[in-house]
Amino acid sequence: LIDVIDEVLMPSVSLFEMNYAISDEIWHLLSHFPYTLRYRIYAHWKGVMTQRHSLINVQRGKTLGMTRYVVKRLSKETVRMMGRQLGKLCHSHPTVVFDCLLNQIQTFENLIEPVVESIRFLSDLEFDVLSFCIIEHLASPDKQQLKASDGSLSPWLQSLATFVGTVFLKYNMELTGILQYVANQLRNGKSQLLEFKIWKGD
Repeated sequence: LIDVIDEVLMPSVSLFEMNYAISDEIWHLLSHFPYTLRYRIYAHWKGVMTQRHSLINVQRGKTLGMTRYVVKRLSKETVRMMGRQLGKLCHSHPTVVFDCLLNQIQTFENLIEPVVESIRFLSDLEFDVLSFCIIEHLASPDKQQLKASDGSLSPWLQSLATFVGTVFLKYNMELTGILQYVANQLRNGKSQLLEFKIWKGD
């Protein structure tokens, strides 16, 4: 069953444009597996399966272009309209949409609130993929979590921490993955992730 989900069902999601029902049905299967296995499937879907199949890669490019178009128009005033568009895009290529959104909020802090409000239209599967993408961004080896000058949190991590705390408090998302990531970081002597709003209860 796992192989069928990994090799057939997940790639097929990217070819069915904006289909909430398919996303929902796949979640009914995936929700029975531990987050470690789900995240492995998402990583395979995002990387190997997209590169292996040209049609999926083409769809990925279209989704990225449309996501950038929507994000440019996202504001407090347009959050409902643009949120519906983002939700539809997530039904086919959620990792593409989330990578774009997470990159934006790490650069533009004023986008955090509109993005949090706009993702209310996601399916359970897409919220789970969002958790996976958040951990990917937190664990990126290409970014310094602390400023070299004074050892304080880097601006990108401050923004991401604010987003993570806000989104996990607002929506019913599984915490297991992010909690395990933070626990692993603490074991490695990295206590800066305790700045996350979700731990403070802000």
